[in-house]
Amino acid sequence: MEACCPVSCYYCKPEELDIHYYGCYQDDAARDFDYGPQEYGYTPETCRDACSDYTFFALQDGGWCSCDMSFGSPSDTYPRIEDSACEKDGESKYFGGAWANAVFSNNRYVEPVVYVPIGPELHTPDDSTYYALRDAG
Repeated sequence: MEACCPVSCYYCKPEELDIHYYGCYQDDAARDFDYGPQEYGYTPETCRDACSDYTFFALQDGGWCSCDMSFGSPSDTYPRIEDSACEKDGESKYFGGAWANAVFSNNRYVEPVVYVPIGPELHTPDDSTYYALRDAG
């Protein structure tokens, strides 16, 4: 892992990694974030990397990492709460608290490109008769 902070830093702050912090959100045993490693020992940087296939990731309880394509729904079950709830034992709010997700957008996520044929013939994705759906607008 490349260091983006001085050697004395334990982790890089999300703003130094170009990661957007959405805030602190309540969680429960049913889990708002259903995917990812779902293990302890992560930082915002390492959780982002582990969740590269998802648009959002979260840290909870001091470094438990999880991922998903959405979060906070239903909002009455998973509401935004005070950032102080994501500070475990005086640690940074970026590591989450007990049943409190520190939620981030994942700048490593790349939307899959789906190719569709423009005509009735079969072509390869290199062929000019295909176009990317995400570029089609």
